Amino acid sequence: MNWEAVGAAGEIIGAVAVIISIIYLALQVRQNTAALRSSATNAASEGAANLYQTLCTDPDLAMIFVRGNATPDDLEEPEMARYFSLWLMTMFKLQNWYFQTQDRFMDDTLLSSWIKVVRPLSSMPGFRLFWNERKFIFSPQFQKYLETEVFKTEPDPDFKSLGVLVKK
Repeated sequence: MNWEAVGAAGEIIGAVAVIISIIYLALQVRQNTAALRSSATNAASEGAANLYQTLCTDPDLAMIFVRGNATPDDLEEPEMARYFSLWLMTMFKLQNWYFQTQDRFMDDTLLSSWIKVVRPLSSMPGFRLFWNERKFIFSPQFQKYLETEVFKTEPDPDFKSLGVLVKK
């Protein structure tokens, strides 16, 4: 028996086993990454739905949101606190989605769809008041993204926040 031939065969078998292990691990990593992205996108979608559910189940808050966007000076102090709180909740979620998208943990389609919601609202007097008073809370990178890429809209006098036009 030639020990060199046995040793060479063992090395070949070992190399094949390593290659198979690497391929298996690569497939597992890819599958795990897809599952994590799916989970992050699902959680973000649920977060978006929860925002709307909050407004659907609290008609007073929904009208505070509508009135606050159009005519923030008409809100009483407790209403303004609720209005700002709702925007803080929304913008913290949006910031989270922004960074998850930047880090490729989440597909950018959800962020893009929410930008379509926020873009027209960003021109409303209430949102501008909120943003000017609270933007310091958010990361500089997120602020820059919003201010250079999202808030580039002129106010639309016929825009209906939540489908409702506030009569002045």
